[in-house]
Amino acid sequence: MEYRVLEDAAVNENFELMSKILSGDVKLTLSQTTDTVTETEAAAGPSYEIGIRLEDSAGNLHEWYNGKVTLAVADTSNVVGAAMAVDPVAGSYAMDGGTYEATVTLSESAWAPDDTATLTVTATVCGFNASATFVVTVVADPEPSGG
Repeated sequence: MEYRVLEDAAVNENFELMSKILSGDVKLTLSQTTDTVTETEAAAGPSYEIGIRLEDSAGNLHEWYNGKVTLAVADTSNVVGAAMAVDPVAGSYAMDGGTYEATVTLSESAWAPDDTATLTVTATVCGFNASATFVVTVVADPEPSGG
């Protein structure tokens, strides 16, 4: 998309970002997308601060965006009490300048190998959908070394 170049560089950058968003050049990125923890580590209830950004394909932040982002959590554990929680609670929240931060925590509970817990972040921007996930995978505790 072409537009008239203005003297104010910041305005030109905003026009460029807006033209990208209107063409569907939008993606959500997370500061961390995976982690692997042992059963013992999972039982301790680790927390993760997850930074969320709305960007174009070149990694430029859509700073103008203050719209909604939706947080959802799920887990595959069959162990009673094993779950992932998100703070703030699952739901839709306004981003601030194309960014948002959430904290996800595994419950202090028994977890089994191959259990997973997932944070899914979604947004619909100008009719275009974007999503990203953070997945924690539980692995078996290492065998104690014989002595």
